[in-house]
Amino acid sequence: MKLSDIPARLRLMGKKQADLARALDNLDTSTLSKLIAGKGRKVQLHEIPKIEAFFGEKLELDELATAAPFTPRRQVQRRIPVYGYAAAGGQDRIAYADDRVLEWREPPPLWNGSGFLAYVRLGGTSMEPRYFAGELAPVMLGVEPARGQDCLIEFTNSTAAIKTYLGKRPHTLLAHQYNPDQDLDFPLSDVHAVHAIWRPGLI
Repeated sequence: MKLSDIPARLRLMGKKQADLARALDNLDTSTLSKLIAGKGRKVQLHEIPKIEAFFGEKLELDELATAAPFTPRRQVQRRIPVYGYAAAGGQDRIAYADDRVLEWREPPPLWNGSGFLAYVRLGGTSMEPRYFAGELAPVMLGVEPARGQDCLIEFTNSTAAIKTYLGKRPHTLLAHQYNPDQDLDFPLSDVHAVHAIWRPGLI
């Protein structure tokens, strides 16, 4: 089976792309549509066995259709992507996708090069006085925050927001903001990942 065969296989199974998206860790359906059409990002290596398990058959991919697995970089990133385009879903939501980079900047001082960083430029006031609109916050991608630590919540609709992490319940992510001062909860089905805000010493 090839990627282009997926729509026909779904019809034969009486399923929809949303069903496959859920099997791929709640992948955004628009991202999945572009992936199938060969117009978006490449298939990640960890997604191949999940696709094969969903359809019960081997997926045939050439090298151009497969992305290398993500691994932490051992050398310092020379340029760090900055995200901050306003997005729907609240005044503090930003667009968070590979094609929504505002600019590229140098790494923050004291960073030892471990892991992978991104910057987020805050657009709203929900985290004041902890962070102010226009301020850059460095994010350590792939590192889950500890309770009480600031974080970037990455949602499945390719948006993100900075909050303070309070933990998880079976179906809910708990967070806090400061303006207005209130606790928040987000359905885990809407959350793609949670990344810790970087600080010196965090790996």
